[in-house]
Amino acid sequence: MPADEHLGEQFFHGTRHTIKPGTVMEGGRFTANQGAGQPCEHVYYSSRADIAAEFARYGNGPRNNIDAKPRIYQVEPVGEHEVDPDEDPSTKSYRSKQVRVVRKMPANELRNQHFVAFGR
Repeated sequence: MPADEHLGEQFFHGTRHTIKPGTVMEGGRFTANQGAGQPCEHVYYSSRADIAAEFARYGNGPRNNIDAKPRIYQVEPVGEHEVDPDEDPSTKSYRSKQVRVVRKMPANELRNQHFVAFGR
């Protein structure tokens, strides 16, 4: 589906990696957040910040450092995106070949969404 179909909707990517705003994450170029850490074809994200927090919490950190701090970034798809076929529809998860990092989400904004992202 074209990215503009979700105009105004916010999307969130959870990871333990530090990513600068403006960075375009591209499938196949970046280490995967989950699993063995091999690059995967897509970048995954959700319109639910709590789902992104779960992916960050259980994701691999840089150089497989599981002690790296979980982070949530607001992202926007570059071009078309599709529903993640491997997740339950309730997760509102999507995937795209590329996403642009808009900003790192501050903890106070995440708390305003009625959940505490990382427990403290």
